[in-house]
Amino acid sequence: RYQCHILSLPGFAGTPAVTADSTWVPRMRDAIIGYVRTERLDKPVLIGHSLGGYLALDIAATAPDLPRAVVNVDGMPFLPAASFPGSTVATVRPMAAQMRRQMTAGISAMPESAMDAQLRTLVRDTTRLPMLRTMQRTSDPATVAEAMYALYTTDLRPAMQQVRVPVLNLHAWIAYKGYGQTRARMDTILADQYAGLQRHTTRLSDTAYHFIMFDEPAWFMQELRAFLGGG
Repeated sequence: RYQCHILSLPGFAGTPAVTADSTWVPRMRDAIIGYVRTERLDKPVLIGHSLGGYLALDIAATAPDLPRAVVNVDGMPFLPAASFPGSTVATVRPMAAQMRRQMTAGISAMPESAMDAQLRTLVRDTTRLPMLRTMQRTSDPATVAEAMYALYTTDLRPAMQQVRVPVLNLHAWIAYKGYGQTRARMDTILADQYAGLQRHTTRLSDTAYHFIMFDEPAWFMQELRAFLGGG
């Protein structure tokens, strides 16, 4: 019952890269806003996963009248605060810079076993590993590094007060149980992340990893349909 516009960001999963610098993330945000306006899309629902969820929230804060609603799938307004409560942009910037240097070096030489070990912390459904491995290997390292640096050094939490539309936040936590994460702690983290949102619903899966739509597709679609008014 919906018309879907599926957007691929340049530099990810084999798409041609563009210049990756400190303006990359805001350029992607503005490009999507421009696309919606050029295509004359009337109040679209913005659905994004991870970086895409962050961008959807950023778009809704930057252009409050553009979307009808936002579905944020395991993205966060300020990612570092999920692991380091109380962190600020200033405190995480040195770590983020080191991470960017390491990621820019690329993963082409990473053994398949090491890559799969990393991916297994992000997806429980192991049938998805070949696809995700290909997507990872064909992504531009400089683009991925710059995007991650932006997620670590931009705090969107204050801007959440500018979001006027309903937001559905779908999150996972169980993959990090072995590192001390608990459901109660994740509830606290998410309450801090979305304190500025006026109209939001946050749902937490107890079984899915980061790729929620792969690990729990039925639950994901049930939440999405309920939010969109489809029962």
